[in-house]
Amino acid sequence: MQSWTQSYSPALSVRAGETVTLGAKDADWPEWIWCRNSEGLGGWLPASSLSSQTEGEAAKLLTDFDTIELTVKEGEELEGVEERGGWIWCRSHIGMEGWVPLDHVEPFDPS
Repeated sequence: MQSWTQSYSPALSVRAGETVTLGAKDADWPEWIWCRNSEGLGGWLPASSLSSQTEGEAAKLLTDFDTIELTVKEGEELEGVEERGGWIWCRSHIGMEGWVPLDHVEPFDPS
């Protein structure tokens, strides 16, 4: 486990059916697209959760999604919940949840 610090705040929380404006794809994680909601709040959303992927267009969310990233320390134990586009939704031992880059975590044997 490598340390990771949340890269932006506040997180964007969107619901299926909401409309967002699409920005550019991430150069390092091309499955992720920068999007802004109707209030101007931005966040990285997975392309698979969007009705369109063309920069500058509006798209509807196909699923609920929360962009919060989890700040973690090297050696911290996490429970992996869901993988998407090079990131994994994790839960910490104190119940905090968020996305962490997949290349920053590794499986461990709790025994």
